[in-house]
Amino acid sequence: MKSLAAVVLAALGIAISSPAPAQLTPGIEHCVTDVTPPGQLNVRSGPSTDFAVRYGLLPAECGVYVTATCSGNWCPIATAGRSPGWAASRYLAAAPEDIVAPLPGTTKPAVKGQPEYFGIAIRGSSAFVTQTIAALGLLRGLAPDAFHKIQTYIGVIQQADITGMVAYAVPPRYEVADETAFYSITWYASTIAHDAVHSELYHRHVADHPGVPVAPDAWTGVSVERFAIGFQLDVSRRIGGPEDEILYLEGQTGDHCDIDSDGDCDWADYQRRNW
Repeated sequence: MKSLAAVVLAALGIAISSPAPAQLTPGIEHCVTDVTPPGQLNVRSGPSTDFAVRYGLLPAECGVYVTATCSGNWCPIATAGRSPGWAASRYLAAAPEDIVAPLPGTTKPAVKGQPEYFGIAIRGSSAFVTQTIAALGLLRGLAPDAFHKIQTYIGVIQQADITGMVAYAVPPRYEVADETAFYSITWYASTIAHDAVHSELYHRHVADHPGVPVAPDAWTGVSVERFAIGFQLDVSRRIGGPEDEILYLEGQTGDHCDIDSDGDCDWADYQRRNW
């Protein structure tokens, strides 16, 4: 029912605007707010009350991560150990630590304009930096083992024309094309985890075989891709990857790197990548 004030304003021809939807930041932790016991915040299968409830979040529950840009009053979210879904943005707020520091772990290193996130340098446009921090935030919050692997085996994430892991660089550098970085935050995050596997295999070989050149098949190639995809798929499920991304990864056999179909994944294939 409209209030008396609303009726009077309408009669005078004064428009009443609805409050703007809350703008929530992907990649940082959020908590449930303005919900009191025994109520709960419903997580639904889609962005409206027309969709089925998957589960409920308790009042003041934290550990909720927004996985992409919100759609109106609804945000795609993921929590540890539960399926992804949608929640009303008005009942979510940044966790207290993130209210104080919206980009936790972000510092300015010696090189001006090159931020870092928990020791991982990020080089690229401001939009690329924001997208990268959101992806790393999802990993840090929902797949901490993967984030630790990334911290260990990737020193730089750099915007580039072609996506690929330069494991032999010092520090190891993950180069990322816009087609990968801006496809979605969840996809981008899963690819960082994927390429951390390549770098890990390279550096383990160096440690185990001092002075011996690293053969390509020790850290690249179809069998290694298949192994890295398995880890990527596990991470994607944990960070709330949408169904299309999960299904795509489930269908991969590792031979996507052999673009010229000659039976190997070499420099010629790398130069022909469109991602």
